[in-house]
Amino acid sequence: MKITNLLAFTLIVSGSLLASCGDKKSANESSILNDDKAKNNQTAPSEKFSYALGIMIGDNLSKNLGVTSKNLNVDEFCNTIAEGLASTKDKEVADASMAFKTEAQKLSTEKQQNKPLSKFSAAFSKNAGYNFASSFKTAGITADAFKTDEFKKGFLAGLGDAKPEFDMTTADQILRQEFERMKTVVSQKNAEEGKKFLEENLKKNSKLKTTASGIQYEVLKAGSGEKPKATDKVLTHYHGTHINGTVFDSSVDRGEPIEFPLNGVIKGWTEILQLMPKGSKWKVYIPSDLAYGAQGSQGGIGPNETLIFEIELLKVNGK
Repeated sequence: MKITNLLAFTLIVSGSLLASCGDKKSANESSILNDDKAKNNQTAPSEKFSYALGIMIGDNLSKNLGVTSKNLNVDEFCNTIAEGLASTKDKEVADASMAFKTEAQKLSTEKQQNKPLSKFSAAFSKNAGYNFASSFKTAGITADAFKTDEFKKGFLAGLGDAKPEFDMTTADQILRQEFERMKTVVSQKNAEEGKKFLEENLKKNSKLKTTASGIQYEVLKAGSGEKPKATDKVLTHYHGTHINGTVFDSSVDRGEPIEFPLNGVIKGWTEILQLMPKGSKWKVYIPSDLAYGAQGSQGGIGPNETLIFEIELLKVNGK
């Protein structure tokens, strides 16, 4: 299921960044990558990783939101990323991230339509920092791996305020290499944690039922209407969280339900909604292979993540 179209570019770390990477290597890039590989055999992010990350994000925010060093507090932004990576206050980070996305969506629309940009809110820099901290965590970046000073240098270069140490092609290649390495580690970790969570979930919740495919669900409100078929369109309200309770997307929080063809979403949704009578509200626990699998999603969902949804089926085929 494509959870939301809100600012795919602000989730640069988890997908769109890598998709933009080129295939050609510059001479400068080759020397950087080869030197790093010799020094650490790819067991840790390269020394240039944080700088390359800064360039890419600075360039993207400049182009997509009109961000400059005059309308963004660069120090607060960079320091908040580091703070967010080290923080265990997941709800605070998630709330700030959602606030950033809402404001950035407005700015992005204004930029695309060549309208004057709205004044950035006082909380924009901090909210943006927490948003990227959340995305970085999903990608597997740790607080230790993030070098704030190097990131800031790269970020200013990406905004056009400093001469870059290397070009965007080099930055692309460094990031592609590092994220691929981290993805392997994160995939295994998420798979193990998801399996353990589902096993313990069954033990502590006697109300849970399990489908043959492994989806767990609890009926929060029973409905009496028709059950949709895979070829039907459904209107739903949903609230999606990671297994640690952090919200990654919610039509409930946005105050607007979503309609979609049932055969056009993740397998877990296609399966479970066909079991739900209209008017039902269920809490559903979806194993990673029935969610986004090893690829994860640009919506802040990492590879092999087990997901939790509260789903309310409001209409079937508009009725």
